Amino acid sequence: MSSNALYFEDRQHDEGQCWKAKGKGYKDQSEALEWCEQTVDDYLSSRYLFGHTITY
Repeated sequence: MSSNALYFEDRQHDEGQCWKAKGKGYKDQSEALEWCEQTVDDYLSSRYLFGHTITY
């Protein structure tokens, strides 16, 4: 995962989003990636107004 955030602290926070999975884990990689994608999308919309991307 990588972030294009201007500040180092923001990049660190951005890049840590998919490591906070709750529960007992996922059955397969696609299920985990689906959860990660939704988590990142929710995070971006709540933290940044525009012009920000995260690649995972």
